[in-house]
Amino acid sequence: MWPKFGFTCAREDIMKNRHLIIAFILVIGCTGASFAQEGQQRLGISVSPRGTRAIPFPSTERDSAPRTHRLYENSVGALELRLGVVNDSLVPLLLDHRKLRSLIGVVTFRLDEAIDAKIEWQSDMRILAGADYVTTGVDALGLVRLDPGEALTWDLRIRRSDVEPFAEGPYRVFVSLKTALSAFAALDGTSLSGWSFLDETDFTVIVRAPDSIDDRWSSAMTRGDLALEERNIQAALNSYSVALQLKPNDDFTKYAIAVAYGGLGRYRDAILLLQDIRRTRGLTASIAQLLARAYVAVGEEANAVRVLQEGGFAGPRLDAEVGSMREAERKRRR
Repeated sequence: MWPKFGFTCAREDIMKNRHLIIAFILVIGCTGASFAQEGQQRLGISVSPRGTRAIPFPSTERDSAPRTHRLYENSVGALELRLGVVNDSLVPLLLDHRKLRSLIGVVTFRLDEAIDAKIEWQSDMRILAGADYVTTGVDALGLVRLDPGEALTWDLRIRRSDVEPFAEGPYRVFVSLKTALSAFAALDGTSLSGWSFLDETDFTVIVRAPDSIDDRWSSAMTRGDLALEERNIQAALNSYSVALQLKPNDDFTKYAIAVAYGGLGRYRDAILLLQDIRRTRGLTASIAQLLARAYVAVGEEANAVRVLQEGGFAGPRLDAEVGSMREAERKRRR
């Protein structure tokens, strides 16, 4: 399977405590909370805004400042969020989906003024199965089984109760998770009562239209990331191409376009673009992997092995990487 650049912010964040390294993910920035027992991560919850880009803040403020995200619009009818849950325990869990919905609350402020808002849950949830997300549902009792290592995501919207849009300005969003643990139960009867967790997460979303070349580039890249996440690869390529027009020499944008080329089966175009990036950036492990995948897709496995070796892959790691690419290409051709 061709790697998914910018696949989901929530996926990166909720899996980070399992040290799962997902190649070719554009990290937009996430915020989350985790359950823990005796210092070991058991169940993670992540809440992050969608369609935004993170704004870095000084390292001295990282422990105290809320995460800040920019939404490149004049105004929006809703703030879009993604909620993610990962079972990092060794036992299967049952999630009462309806109960979880009732337990999660949100409070939104514009400057110091509270805004009465409500959460809209989208109908489908997605479960991480293997290396991909698939849409799933709930049973007649509203229960979802979450096996060890599996993750679930939902898309949410926050709308103002007065149906006014979120006009230009900063919005501080607090998401309450205080009683969320009670929506989960272990299939083997293991008690979850000893698990502790952060009971609230917050972040700031700044709604403001693009007003510089950097803003317009970020806006185009964000649209591309969302389109790629939704499997609309041609739309992603179109947005990334707009971004490249704004910053013609930006290797990060070229890399995103190379991923989109791969998703459209334009592997030769991807190879040419990745070789161009290599000339300026050198051969990093991520560039080597993506270039090797493209070579395997066009039947040039010898070139794929060579590139991986030049990128630092050797021994069992090299064999595993090539084997994975062969299997992915075999499935793609079926």
